[in-house]
Amino acid sequence: MRFVWIVCLLALTPASVSCQEYRAFWADGFSAGFRSAQETDTLLRRLREANCNGVWAQMRKRGDAQYKSTYDPWARENPDHWDALKYLLDNAHAGPQPIKVHAWLNTCAVGGDKDPGHILNRHPDYISLSDKGETYDNEARKIDPGSPGANDWTFRVYLDVMRHYDVDGIHFDFVRYGGSHWGYNPVSLAWFNALNNRIGAPAFDDPAYQQWRRDNVTNLVRKVYAHAKAVRPSVEVSAATITWGDGPADLEQWQRSSAYRTVYQDWRGWMEEGLLDINCPMMYFSNKAHRDYWLHWNEFAKDHKYNRQLVVGAGIWLNTIPATFEQIADVRKPSNNGKKADGVLLYSYGGTNTTQAGRAQEYNEEFYRALAKPSGAGEPPFARSAAAPPQASAQAIVKGFVLSDPWLAPIVGAEVTLSGPASRTARTDITGFYAFVGLLPGRYTVHIARPGFPVATRQIRVSSGWQVHSFNALLAYGGKSRGEASDGWEVLRVEGPSALALRNPHTGKAQRVAIRPDFPLPFQPGDIVAVGKLPGLSQPSVRLTGMRAVSREQARGSGRH
Repeated sequence: MRFVWIVCLLALTPASVSCQEYRAFWADGFSAGFRSAQETDTLLRRLREANCNGVWAQMRKRGDAQYKSTYDPWARENPDHWDALKYLLDNAHAGPQPIKVHAWLNTCAVGGDKDPGHILNRHPDYISLSDKGETYDNEARKIDPGSPGANDWTFRVYLDVMRHYDVDGIHFDFVRYGGSHWGYNPVSLAWFNALNNRIGAPAFDDPAYQQWRRDNVTNLVRKVYAHAKAVRPSVEVSAATITWGDGPADLEQWQRSSAYRTVYQDWRGWMEEGLLDINCPMMYFSNKAHRDYWLHWNEFAKDHKYNRQLVVGAGIWLNTIPATFEQIADVRKPSNNGKKADGVLLYSYGGTNTTQAGRAQEYNEEFYRALAKPSGAGEPPFARSAAAPPQASAQAIVKGFVLSDPWLAPIVGAEVTLSGPASRTARTDITGFYAFVGLLPGRYTVHIARPGFPVATRQIRVSSGWQVHSFNALLAYGGKSRGEASDGWEVLRVEGPSALALRNPHTGKAQRVAIRPDFPLPFQPGDIVAVGKLPGLSQPSVRLTGMRAVSREQARGSGRH
């Protein structure tokens, strides 16, 4: 393998880079990295001197934000409300050595902020509970992705970033439950019982309830991915995924892994379905203590890319500099089946290495220099510059919400059948959402059915390349509407807390619509909504069914900030 890499380096010229791989750092938001212009400038200088081409920067740690968020409060470490993401993007993308920026956002782990606008302070009912009623899982307080409100809030947080910032990627972290005894949110549990004709609380190891929680996590990832590609296909969606313990040798062992069985994160399934552009497994292993675990997980992850990308996460803080260089060489080696990774993601920018004596070192300039310059640590792994690999192959997507007409309540558990060049089935999630990803070109029929509601069908023609088709079905209970509902209205302006200026999809003209004051989430320009007019109510229901990207200036003009 060393010979292959040397040949690759020899092919490099200043004008042309023939090697393509991600060389990046995770930069956390709890410590120095991008909290000021000076920190950001230092970060980018080190990345460029090390011939890196990417940074995964933690912009949401605990339900807070280091950027102008529509939904989360500013991070308490940022009292001046300095837009760290904008400054990082402006300077990372500039100059002859552009750095790709992926916005790292904690998904379910949000506890720890006392701001009254924080998600768990505004909505304590969104929290994930243990089977004993505990709220803290020895890691964090988390939202439950099986709670419809928590799911919707978190989904919008991710899309909010890419709609208003020119990020190269959005990154899931803590996209999972806290453990096998967690996930007993009362609303989520009630939906499970309603859909399965049960009562009471199932045991933590009940196979059906395990699958319910696994599906809740996957459904959130699927919804974010499908909408991200509808808004801006060039944005890469990635996730920091679990690799606890020894790596599996086959799919049977995978189903006994901690990721799949304990925290209900089926990242292998996400890769196969095409719900991630980049998998970033957190292979945090000491070369000295668990090199076999490290090698086994490398083998498994490389063999389960499914035409997506793999950027291996290495725990550099556990290793000496030479040991990290050995792990980078391991990442570059193909698996026994000839499958290759697409780069390496180092954790972390702050915790650079440990010494031979076992002492942790932080922000070690020797480490950053040794990546690209000769040193006593060995041959530099990033001696020449390299371009980030091109985005994973384009995928066609069919997605939509299934809502009751005219109340606009999500219809949960509706059966959605797709027939055509490929046949698939799905059930709507706890927000009424469904999506089919990675479709072959051709003509498809979408068939939606739920007992008590009329059947809805739609024919959709899919061609090659990035395409996202939306079929939002509005179904009246018993087949008759008691009011009227329509889909496809676009929010033009937010007119205070109780009204929206919408573009009518039928007339094309703007129309002011009052909204219910108890709606839990703010709308913003570019939202595509369904509007339901209820008998006897002056304020109609409005529910999100799609999104469009808007500029920061448009957002400011709407009164968002």
